[in-house]
Amino acid sequence: MTQSQNALPVFALPPVTARPVRAEAITANEDTVSDASSVGSSEYESLPAYEDAIGIQKLSACKDHDHIVQFYDTEEFLFNVIVGFVAPALIAREAAVIIATKSHLEAIEHRLQARGLDLEARKRRGQLTLLDAHEILGVLEQREQKQISAAKFDDFVGTLARRLSRQFHGRVYVYGEIVDILASRGDYQLAVELEQLWNGLQNLVSFTLLCGYNLNNFRDQSHRDVFHKVCHTHSKVTPSEGYADLHDKPDDQALMVAQLQQKAKALENEIERRKAAEAALHNSLKLLSDHAQEALCRERDQYRTLLSILPVGVYGTAFGDEDDYFINNRFCEIVGRTRTEIRINGWVDAVHPEDRKDLSTWPFSPCDTCADIDTGNHEYRFIHADGSIVWVAGQTAANRDESGNLRGYVHTILDISALKVLERDRLEARNAAEKHQRHRAEEAERYKKDQDQWIDSLCHELRNPLNGISGNVELLEMGLQVRRTTLAKNPLALDDVRTLQHQLDLDQDSIDAISKCVAHQKIITDDVLNISKLELGKLVLRAIPFDPKTTLSDVAKMFEAQATRQGLDLRVNLSISSLPITGDPHRLSQIVINLMANAIKFTQRGSITLSLFLISRTPTSITYRVTVQDTGIGLTEPELAMLFQRFAQPTSTHPDTYGGSGLGLYLSKGMVELMGGTISVSSTKHAGSSFSFTFSGPPAECTPPPPPQPLLHTPRSIQTVLVVEDNILNQKIMYRFLAPFYRVLLASNGIEALEVYKEADLVFMDIVMPGMGGLECTMEIRQREREQKDCKRVPIVGLSGNARQDQISRAFEVGMNDYLTKPVCKKRVLEVVDGFEGLS
Repeated sequence: MTQSQNALPVFALPPVTARPVRAEAITANEDTVSDASSVGSSEYESLPAYEDAIGIQKLSACKDHDHIVQFYDTEEFLFNVIVGFVAPALIAREAAVIIATKSHLEAIEHRLQARGLDLEARKRRGQLTLLDAHEILGVLEQREQKQISAAKFDDFVGTLARRLSRQFHGRVYVYGEIVDILASRGDYQLAVELEQLWNGLQNLVSFTLLCGYNLNNFRDQSHRDVFHKVCHTHSKVTPSEGYADLHDKPDDQALMVAQLQQKAKALENEIERRKAAEAALHNSLKLLSDHAQEALCRERDQYRTLLSILPVGVYGTAFGDEDDYFINNRFCEIVGRTRTEIRINGWVDAVHPEDRKDLSTWPFSPCDTCADIDTGNHEYRFIHADGSIVWVAGQTAANRDESGNLRGYVHTILDISALKVLERDRLEARNAAEKHQRHRAEEAERYKKDQDQWIDSLCHELRNPLNGISGNVELLEMGLQVRRTTLAKNPLALDDVRTLQHQLDLDQDSIDAISKCVAHQKIITDDVLNISKLELGKLVLRAIPFDPKTTLSDVAKMFEAQATRQGLDLRVNLSISSLPITGDPHRLSQIVINLMANAIKFTQRGSITLSLFLISRTPTSITYRVTVQDTGIGLTEPELAMLFQRFAQPTSTHPDTYGGSGLGLYLSKGMVELMGGTISVSSTKHAGSSFSFTFSGPPAECTPPPPPQPLLHTPRSIQTVLVVEDNILNQKIMYRFLAPFYRVLLASNGIEALEVYKEADLVFMDIVMPGMGGLECTMEIRQREREQKDCKRVPIVGLSGNARQDQISRAFEVGMNDYLTKPVCKKRVLEVVDGFEGLS
């Protein structure tokens, strides 16, 4: 067997084995073989660890419950080992199980038969069992989980081992190479798992196990840990040499000794070679050291000349004589003193006092010639003779001889004042740039987060009512089909009438639900538009006289029914005199509605109190405070910190439970600030919250509102209404609103409207239409009216989904008389028409 065939990987086997080796199975004279050829050509160091830690036992010395690993290089060697393992057991009428590949089974059978064993008779008696290793692996392996099934192993292998152990009283010998198949395909972990299953079975059943491994599967250094694990799972490890039989012949023993002597001699030669190499290396290093020493001596002789022309200040002593100073011109220039002044008075006192205490190197600290001098770099300041500050980079160097005696030391200084200025400017610029970059990054991240949150929240709040509208429309369609089917009967039975009545109730529920969804969508849309106006500074407050007490009373009435349904006590504290002011009652109502809606939403029981207080009154201004107090779930400190931000809910607990866009408080804060006030909140978790805000305005005389007038007058001055709308659905809605009361004309764009507008007493004009839009059409109508002196001026009401103030202002500029924002309701449309009665 050649050396390359026997080379083990350069692994040092572990110092102990996972399973204890029986003491009687390991002896230095009988069971341990030290043949370096089984390790490799140059890895002699691993052999002692291999032998001392494990011991190489002969298979003939194996005991019950032994779990042996056999490494092999050639199949011929493996077959001889297996036959030597199995044949004695068969001759002694003990059981043997061989689990190998088909080709190996045939070769082993052939060799056993060559020894004169009747294998067929032993198979019939159950003494010999031959199993295909690939088939067994197919049963045990779970490919998807990449593991060996312990249950199947026990069911198949364990059952066989228990039966044979009982039949042959524990004298069972098993050879298996399933682990070798796993190792050959690189599944080392599965091989280790299978070895552990064998160990577990041996703890329960008495049998001796031999596992074969092809040594070539472990030659890669990356398999070091796997090799150790495999060895640790066995009680005995045998190498790839043929020590399966005893070396009883003198010739064999002599051969073994000769081999060991040959390897020992090779090891001695290697050691001598390495010693020679180390000596050569030592000589080379000494030669280099001598050359370096000579160079240093030459440099020492030249250093004075070199230092004298350097742009660096140099101060030092010559070879240990502290009275023999060396000072170059640049040093004097930086310090601001002459050589004489330095020799007489020194120069250390010229160092800035704040820096002097931090300097520990020579010449700032005295040093013993026998002690180590602190040599290092320092940056410090000089106070120059002219009073200026000079920054320098100082460095101290010392030179000692071999005995430790000080031969000299030198201190150099480099003027870095300009560098310090540049460094300071650069640092300030970098810090400013980093700060700006961080600010930009934070702004971008915040903008992205706000944008995503905006879109998510807006989509959520819009899709919910859309789903309600869509679902209820479908229910109405179903109800319509029910009515058609019922009305098709002739005559109608009493049950049919009841069905129609029930369907009317269901339809009313669907209509109510659609109305609520539309109202919710309108609130969200208005909030979004108001936020846009607020952030662009285009939210304009009206200045009209109104009574805050009346406005808040109207808001409270809006929530009476809802509070009653929820079992809440709605309290209104408006016990002050009416002092009208000039301001925007609509925006005030919006703020209070938002606060009241939140209070009812987050209060399950108890009360809600709306209060109005007079804070101050002067001839030019009146200030009020409004408070909305509830007994709801309250807020924590973190929740309070998040209030009045975009999409922030008044509580972070189950936000989906309460719903809402989170825009109300953000808008309320902005509108309160526009009204010259402030908004605040105080709250205790589980004890309720109190929101307060102030607003001011100049005093005003508030005239009582005119009594309500009926929507429709008789006789009517408006008989014909023209609806100019390009959307067919909106045309139908407006037509059905107006048709019961007026003659309705329809036009799809401004061009068609110009042909029929003279027939109308009032025009509803959409803003954006194909061909000619509403603004252009209105301008053309007003131009024609100016050109025709006797022509009546027809009222024009704008219709648009755009609620921006600049759009509304533009509509009035071109001649429109009023402006409605979509979606519109029937009541509002008829109110607008009724407002122009008598003006046409």
